[in-house]
Amino acid sequence: FDGASRGNPGLASYGVCIRDASDGVLFKAARNIGVTTCNVAEWNGAIEGLKIARKLGAREVVLRTDSKLVEKQLSGQWQVRAEHLAPLQEEAMGLT
Repeated sequence: FDGASRGNPGLASYGVCIRDASDGVLFKAARNIGVTTCNVAEWNGAIEGLKIARKLGAREVVLRTDSKLVEKQLSGQWQVRAEHLAPLQEEAMGLT
């Protein structure tokens, strides 16, 4: 997954690609999510990817991201200090 915004905040979107163990593409999508920050876009990409993986019946998921913030917060290595990101982290954690 990846998320980005043009400006911070700015027009934002995310992309998700789900692959099987043989690297075959099972699902891919990109979504515009309006005006928000790049971190919110990254979190929304993670959440969408986890939701789709669950719908596809995945028992194990490996997330690939360039967002150190999401990686560290999702793994619990970093605290979520920004109040607006806490609900997104909670939602993602509920999907793991």
